[in-house]
Amino acid sequence: MKNELAVAIEKSKIKTDKLPVGKHSVNGLVRVIGEIEVKEDQQVTPTASILSVDFLLLTLRAAGVTREAALNAISNVAQDYLVDWTGSDADKKAAKKARKAAIEAFDPEGKGKEAFDNFKLTLPKVPRAGAVTFEGSITEVEASATDALIEVA
Repeated sequence: MKNELAVAIEKSKIKTDKLPVGKHSVNGLVRVIGEIEVKEDQQVTPTASILSVDFLLLTLRAAGVTREAALNAISNVAQDYLVDWTGSDADKKAAKKARKAAIEAFDPEGKGKEAFDNFKLTLPKVPRAGAVTFEGSITEVEASATDALIEVA
């Protein structure tokens, strides 16, 4: 429901982008008309939590990589991935192509991906709350602010 609250605040026309850092009092009334759908809870594989520094370091250790070589490799790969956040569109495309080529050269049969996928299948499922969606309208009924820096349209 946090997203719906953000939309309600946005729709109330309170100009939060012009406020200085800090807390500001707000008093508003917003009308919400529509439907909220809550989907069933799910059981999912916690793949994001296994992709940790611990997993990476233990994998490198099991492969016989020294600590210094592992840290150097992590630093080099991190620099390559940094392009995805700082590079131009052409740089990002080239970096993705280079990564794909390097992986295919290292593991042409995809055995690494297969091993990782098989490992993920053995992980226990964890609960995840069902998705919440809202369809409808959020309109301003009344909006005022006790802080003079907040503009109300």
